[in-house]
Amino acid sequence: MRSLNHIYTSTEILTNWLASQNFSQKNKSTLVQIFDATLNKNDVAQIIKTIKASLPHAVIVGSSTCGSISDGKLHDYVSQISIIEFESTSLKSFMKKNGDSYENGKELAEALVEEDTKCVLLFIDSLRYKSDEFLQGFKDFSVNETILVGAGAGDNFAFKEPFVIYDEEIFSQGLVGVALNGKDLKCVTYFNAGWKGVGKSMQVTKAIDNCIYEIDHKPIISVYKESLGKSVVQSMPESMIEFPLIFDFDSQEVLRTVSSVSSDGGFCYQTSIKEGTQVKFAIGNEALVNDKTADIYVKSSLEPLEVLFVYSSAARKAFFDGNLDIEYEALATLAPQSGFVGYGEYVRSDSKNQFLNASTVVLGLSESDKNDNHIQTNLLNPSYRRKSAGAIAHLLEK
Repeated sequence: MRSLNHIYTSTEILTNWLASQNFSQKNKSTLVQIFDATLNKNDVAQIIKTIKASLPHAVIVGSSTCGSISDGKLHDYVSQISIIEFESTSLKSFMKKNGDSYENGKELAEALVEEDTKCVLLFIDSLRYKSDEFLQGFKDFSVNETILVGAGAGDNFAFKEPFVIYDEEIFSQGLVGVALNGKDLKCVTYFNAGWKGVGKSMQVTKAIDNCIYEIDHKPIISVYKESLGKSVVQSMPESMIEFPLIFDFDSQEVLRTVSSVSSDGGFCYQTSIKEGTQVKFAIGNEALVNDKTADIYVKSSLEPLEVLFVYSSAARKAFFDGNLDIEYEALATLAPQSGFVGYGEYVRSDSKNQFLNASTVVLGLSESDKNDNHIQTNLLNPSYRRKSAGAIAHLLEK
């Protein structure tokens, strides 16, 4: 397995780079991922055309983003190309435009999941889908316990028209998936949240489907204003992404960020939140993030990794304001790394596929049993660590 990343600057430079890497033009197990934060579809179309000229049999998928991740760094407003050449793994791809959330999850599973499918990569316009229903459809029609990992497309916090990429098509209101099949392929997944509930517990008292209208019998916009200040609701929903709700669901804490505001005043999320649910606001805690990063780093170092895919949340980027490099840098010492920042994350954990918000998910892949990783302990103790979020959370509990 070989993995390489390239930041697009021009067609000529991309063409020369592709030629210099000696990619096999006949390899049908070459996966190309395009993560675009320029939101310039014309440029993306030109990138696809250039890649197809050099790699006519490659599977090409991708997503618009709120930033791309490669080899330990977060890149803003660029188009990133990630190319992975598999040796013994076969690829099978699928795309779907529009449709019902449950039915699209079902169709994805039916189209891609086979007996030897180890993992399915998913890029989806998650603003248009109910992720809990989508996952239920995928579960009900999977022939095995396939890992589903990926993220919702981003659009630099505009929350308007994120798009996904499938071969030469660039479209919103849809999804793309790629199945990774093969007996030699090994897949491991991890996720990092690092948020803490603060303030009083509140009850959802009016909710319809995936939209909340009242909390503690007050209009939800009033609750956000009273708890977080008027500025938080001045440019919804992007102004609220830093303050997810946290609550217990299916025996674990989950986070949900507002993805849209309905015409009748509801705050809408990417899954349903039932009436009677006890919720709190959450703030990010960098100490928790760093502790979990160290845990993931050590566990990953025990695996025979050849490539890492990292999908992170726009809420994390907004709240931590660029102070999350440690999440990416440590893992990048173990294997080549690529990914992006978007709206909502999918990961398999605790023997089930889950939808997360405000988190970072990691997928490690290998076709080999060889492990040459060496832990660098200096990466786990950053010299500078913000104390404010942890201190604020502590104060609010008093």
